Amino acid sequence: METRSSIPTPREGESAAERAVFWPAMMRWLMVDRGVAFASAARLWQFGAGVVSLYFVACFFSPELQGFYYAFASLLSSQMFFDLGLGSVLTLVASHEWGNARRPGGPDSDLARRRLGELARHARRWYRWCALLFAGVLLPSGLVFFATESPVAFDWRGPWVAGVAVSAVNFLLIPSFAILEGCNRVAAVQCCRLASGVLGSLVVWTCVATGCGLWTIVASCAVRLAVESAVVVAGHASFFRSFDRSVLPNEPSLSWRRELLPLQWRIAAQNLVGYVAQQAFTPIVFKYHGATLGGRMGMTWSAVTAIQSAAAAWIHTRVPQWGRLISEGGTVAARSLLRRALGVALAVHAAGGLALLALIAALQSHWPALGDRLLPPGTAVLLVAGACASLAAYGLGVFVRLHKIDPFLRQSVTCHALTGLLVWQLGAAFGPVGTAWGHLGVAVLVTLPWTWLIYRETVALARSAIMASSSNENSATAVRMSCSR
Repeated sequence: METRSSIPTPREGESAAERAVFWPAMMRWLMVDRGVAFASAARLWQFGAGVVSLYFVACFFSPELQGFYYAFASLLSSQMFFDLGLGSVLTLVASHEWGNARRPGGPDSDLARRRLGELARHARRWYRWCALLFAGVLLPSGLVFFATESPVAFDWRGPWVAGVAVSAVNFLLIPSFAILEGCNRVAAVQCCRLASGVLGSLVVWTCVATGCGLWTIVASCAVRLAVESAVVVAGHASFFRSFDRSVLPNEPSLSWRRELLPLQWRIAAQNLVGYVAQQAFTPIVFKYHGATLGGRMGMTWSAVTAIQSAAAAWIHTRVPQWGRLISEGGTVAARSLLRRALGVALAVHAAGGLALLALIAALQSHWPALGDRLLPPGTAVLLVAGACASLAAYGLGVFVRLHKIDPFLRQSVTCHALTGLLVWQLGAAFGPVGTAWGHLGVAVLVTLPWTWLIYRETVALARSAIMASSSNENSATAVRMSCSR
């Protein structure tokens, strides 16, 4: 295990060759691999591009159009609400199977490949139904929700219908990317998301500047769909075919009901209330305080979640590695890596949050036309702090679920329901400040402490299981030695 003394440090007057050794060592200590690099670059691009988008939106959109724009984005991001937690389960299960499947000729390699093939087949079928459900529910709900606003001078119905349709088609690609991440294709997945983000931002800026209005969101979704389709179809078709050929129709090796459903329904219940707690900020402010203030809430919250997502890259890109270690009995090593990764993630989040607050203060002081499209720093700091506490709880929760258990159902439903209730009531009464305080209070006082207790209990159980297994092995060895004598 590395300690603080093992942190690589540069020396004065070092040669180019020594510097060439120092920087890779520093990247290893910071746990930056290709997956983390691409994921962080994608999130940093999202943050930087968001600043540029802020300028374009402020210049070309009216405050009312900005409010509709961010409300559209919040509602279309509800895919996690409809997949009922399967994406997370696919990554966790695939990470366990990939440890055996990646060793050709091994005793469990063929079985693991069959299981991965069946996993992909069942997942595709599930997401076809999810796409239909997503479109069938969100399309009429959005038409009713936005129709309650005062009449506006721009068309929103056409962009809403098209945006829902494109997002529904994009549903069909979710299982492929979840399995790719579980099979340690993290760098390829994150590279795709970086390319999608860059191209999407360029399209957004072009559409905003040319007067496309809310059709900008449709164009952005279409770019994402095109890039991700190209990666799955052209880049990894042979990878998935190798699993599909291993499936034996009459000899199923994967039981969805026994192996996936117990974990999935728990995560699904958590996602249902989690969406309300995390994604309803903008619609609530939009509903009770108008499109203008809703737009400020949406833009600020988008920046905060971009920072949180960039920091979370140090956690979710390690899931395949941690899953393999845990499946091989290396829980102690996985826990050590978790501590390091979580520490780096929280530091990155804190640095990004401070940078965001400084940017908001500078904009509102020197460029009020732009700065006034964001919430004031006093409200933004509450959102940053709440997101930081949620990030810590997320890291601990990922580690627990890698043991193929999910003891978070009661905790998650309680915390998310409490968050949603406070965000709704305080947001309706006090606007963005009330929303931020409601989120922060539950995250710091309830969610994080409760998650820590569950994590400690899981670690203790895993340690007991390892000790029991070691004791049984020692007893078996003693019996064999006694028999040999």
